[in-house]
Amino acid sequence: MTTEEKRNKTFKNAKSKRTERFSDMLLQVTTDLAKTKTLDEALETLVKITTSTIGAERGTIFLNDASTGELYSRIAQGNFRREIRILWKKVPLLSIIGSLKASTCPLAFHVVG
Repeated sequence: MTTEEKRNKTFKNAKSKRTERFSDMLLQVTTDLAKTKTLDEALETLVKITTSTIGAERGTIFLNDASTGELYSRIAQGNFRREIRILWKKVPLLSIIGSLKASTCPLAFHVVG
């Protein structure tokens, strides 16, 4: 077997394992969401799954309030819970999010600092 063939085989094995992990995770997400009874339970489940998957300490889901032009926290994970409202037109990154129609476009970003 040539070096190129070994490399291709290794790549295919890695891709296969990644696909299998993704399929397992998708099945688990579907199962966990099917157990929820309310929107808040479903969103809380999504925050838990997402934060554990990416190794985050906590997470928040922000929704768009079209009547006020604000993003507000619907579900927050961690010890301190209160509603956060951000006027997205006043913050450059959130302005970009707003132009992508924050009410219909999911987005995840990492905050450093």
